[in-house]
Amino acid sequence: MTQPVGVPPWPAGLLLVADPDAPAVRDTVAALLADSPPACWPAELEYLRLAAAGEAESASAAVAGEGVVAAYNRAVLTGDTAALGAIRADRSAPSPVRALAAVAAFTLDTGPAPDAPGPDLPGEVAAMVFSARASAALEAHDAAAAVAELRAGVEAARQAGSPLLAAALGASAADVLHQHGRAAAAVQEATRALDELPPGAPALRRAEVLLLRGVARYDAAAGQEPDRAALLAAVSDLQAALQTFREDRHPEQFAQASQYLALAYLVLPMVGPGDRIRQAVAVASLRAALRVLRPDTHPTEWTSAQLNLANALQYLPSSHQADNLVEAVELYEQLIAMRDPRTDPAGAARLRANQGNALAHLGILDHAEARLSEARALFEQVADQASVAALDEVLAEVARSRAG
Repeated sequence: MTQPVGVPPWPAGLLLVADPDAPAVRDTVAALLADSPPACWPAELEYLRLAAAGEAESASAAVAGEGVVAAYNRAVLTGDTAALGAIRADRSAPSPVRALAAVAAFTLDTGPAPDAPGPDLPGEVAAMVFSARASAALEAHDAAAAVAELRAGVEAARQAGSPLLAAALGASAADVLHQHGRAAAAVQEATRALDELPPGAPALRRAEVLLLRGVARYDAAAGQEPDRAALLAAVSDLQAALQTFREDRHPEQFAQASQYLALAYLVLPMVGPGDRIRQAVAVASLRAALRVLRPDTHPTEWTSAQLNLANALQYLPSSHQADNLVEAVELYEQLIAMRDPRTDPAGAARLRANQGNALAHLGILDHAEARLSEARALFEQVADQASVAALDEVLAEVARSRAG
């Protein structure tokens, strides 16, 4: 029977079961491996139940026995780094316990990265070691090494018969690739992670990887010439993730999925009447994201969603175009107030240019000309001559409108 390490969250995910093959605990260990904790736990695993419930202090008191596994479990639950160091150095201790003690000490930021796992380690323990070594590689700014360690962890977990651990490590590899600008490779890695998940895997686990792949698919597809098929695949992932991520239960994931769904719809090439509906869905999705994102709690994400909503409203086909333009002007105004032209003149210029265009469409020409002129001066300041020339054309059009 495989140990359930790596499947439950910290600290339960690092705890060992002294005898996972014992009849009284076998079914419980199998349930934990499937991320489906049982309703009734055996007395022998009371410490694990308490740890999974986030009650580390009570879990430590519930650990029975005086053997090395019990000592290790208590050290993890109490954060006793001295005890973990002693176990790691104890050559008489079983190698899986020593290896996990190294992982725990590293995780608690009191020990070096674990040594590479040897052939004597069970696959799930080796996977945990590989995961810790990947974290160390990231701390050293070596993303390629981190991905290699995580891929080795996936293989070790797969061979051990721990598919959820394999999927989690694969998703981590996808995330590292995505964060380091390799969106297409991240899509492939996330797809493999999804394939690792068994059919009965918890919906939340699957939704997490779908969200990761959907965002990576968007970033890979939304270039100078957007890839329509890839964007529609991103939409499919994000919609599937939103079936699980609800605003009241998973606000962060809900907001991210909603915002990226909107972005995918907005950059989809226009080919038919259904695209107008997609634009309206994009606006609704951005509004949903902004119910969660606030400038004081998520300043970067809020700014992005606010700007995308303002831009979408300005060009949204609607019988209420004037109302949309007024709202866009107000949204731009909030962003302008938060963007310092001394520290970000180009960003401040773009906001003023966008607001100026919206004001011009509304026929508020004096204010439009003022904003557009401010934008032109800032673009000139950063030597963006293409934007200066474009604004000269808009200002000339405004002047003709005023004259005519």
